[in-house]
Amino acid sequence: MHAMRTRRSAFRWIVLAGWLVIAAGRAEAAVEVQASVDTSAAYVGDLITYQVRVTYDEGDSVQSIPHGINLYSFRVRDYHPIERQRTKEGRWQEGGTYRIAAYRPGTYVIPPIPVEYRTASGRTGELVTQPLTIEIKSLGVGEGDTLRDIKPPVRVPVKVQRWVWVTLAVLAGGVLVAVLGALWMRRWALRAEEPPYEAEVVDEIAEFDHISAQDLFARGEIKALYVLVSEAMRRYIGRRYRVSAMELTHEELEATFADAHISEDEAALLLDFLARCDLVKFARFVPPDEEVLSLIERAKEVVRRTQFAAEPTPEAVAEPVAANPAEGKA
Repeated sequence: MHAMRTRRSAFRWIVLAGWLVIAAGRAEAAVEVQASVDTSAAYVGDLITYQVRVTYDEGDSVQSIPHGINLYSFRVRDYHPIERQRTKEGRWQEGGTYRIAAYRPGTYVIPPIPVEYRTASGRTGELVTQPLTIEIKSLGVGEGDTLRDIKPPVRVPVKVQRWVWVTLAVLAGGVLVAVLGALWMRRWALRAEEPPYEAEVVDEIAEFDHISAQDLFARGEIKALYVLVSEAMRRYIGRRYRVSAMELTHEELEATFADAHISEDEAALLLDFLARCDLVKFARFVPPDEEVLSLIERAKEVVRRTQFAAEPTPEAVAEPVAANPAEGKA
């Protein structure tokens, strides 16, 4: 009898300990964050859907959903928030959907994204998403993409008068001349529209100072501020590198930099700045106040780091320095 009571008591303690472990595990797992992608392999330039979802219980709350994030080798092309909604288990879930792309082949890792939360009991904490690996493939022809043999031409006997061939040749020549002339005129028109290069940095800095004087941040016009700064930066790029930056998309500008053999450091500095502006202009991203306040200074710093070096004046080139005073007197 005593042994039976001892076994019952031990069983009760084991059950109680199990409930405590389960309760502690549930308390620690009250907030969950998960990241996912719609594919683990894509081609250069393909859009990839990257999602971050946060699941939590009633009474808990998420302190910050990551809107503007740095995914290193991936560029964020679009962002849409996932509205707060109930799950089948009765919990709450929210998050964000990002459309990202990479423009160089290789194997890349989407870094962990931090998410802050607060439980119903007032405890705060931070969770991070799991890193995800994605392989970016080249658009080149693979080993399996073989070409079929060319079939021999089929000869169809057609009798055409000689004057018909002469007329067609004249018409084709006229069309060719007209197309080449139009292309030539358009090329000269584009050159005439390009602003002349300005070597003095003070002109570039003054344009950003003029935008700062409008005090758009105090009036709450954040998007208008980023639009003006982005257009000013593109005008500077057009004068600096002699390209039609105002008419090029982000990808076309990146390809133009590569064709012009511009250094990777300068290209990355300019493209990253424009990409951050595009995120506010097109993706409805609201940057933090400290980033907005430093926007003008960061733009001027980009200009200073990519500007032309000062060239010697014509007077300095025309008047060489004498080797010694005696030669100068002679």
